[in-house]
Amino acid sequence: MAWSPPPSRPRRELTNADATERVQPIRSETRARLVEGIAKARLWVDDLLAGRVTSTHDIARRDDLSVELLHALAAHIVQFHDKAERVLDRGGATAMAELVRTNLAILRSCRAAGFAAPQLDRIECMLTAELAQTRALLEDRRQAGKVRRCHGDLHLRNICMVDGKPLLFDCIEFSEAIASIDVLYDVAFLLMDLEHRGHRHSRPAAHL
Repeated sequence: MAWSPPPSRPRRELTNADATERVQPIRSETRARLVEGIAKARLWVDDLLAGRVTSTHDIARRDDLSVELLHALAAHIVQFHDKAERVLDRGGATAMAELVRTNLAILRSCRAAGFAAPQLDRIECMLTAELAQTRALLEDRRQAGKVRRCHGDLHLRNICMVDGKPLLFDCIEFSEAIASIDVLYDVAFLLMDLEHRGHRHSRPAAHL
C-alpha cells in the first residue's frame, strides 16, 4: 500500500484576543532593568574585546599570578559552585567512564594528535584502573550533590579581572550534559591549564 500523509487539521487564525491572552506585557520597571543589564553587558564585552579587561591567561603569561589572586579566585569559584544547581541524575562513575571512552576514541581516530596505538593502550589501562579504584567515591560524591550545573570550560581564558577581582565568564550554556559535572572536575580544567603553562609546582598554584 502506498504511503499517504495524514490528513491535516484545519488551521485557526490567531486573533488579537489570543495574542493578548498569551503574551503578557513587560512591566516598565522590568524593562528598565533589562535595558540597563544589556547596556552594561555590551560595555563589558567592548572592554573585553578591546583589551581593557585583563584575563587571568594574560596574567599567567606574564608570570604575575600571586597567592592573593589565586586565593580570591578560589573563593570566587567556591561561591559559584555553592550557588550552582545540583544535578543528581548525571555525573558519577558512569559519566566518567563514558568520558574516557569518548576521549580515547577521538584520540585513536585523530592521527594528528600524535599518539601511537601502544601509548593509547597504556593510557586506557591506567584510566580503567583508576576508574575501578574511584568508582565508589565518584558515586558517593554524586549522591552527596557534588555534581552540579558547573562552568564546564573553566580555564584561564574564561576568567577575567573586573575591578581587581577575578570573574568567571563564558560558561557552557548550550549543553546540560557537558556542564553537569562534579565540582572537582570543573576545577580540574583550571589546574590542567595552570600545569600546561608551567605553574604546576609554582607557589601560587599550590594555593588554588
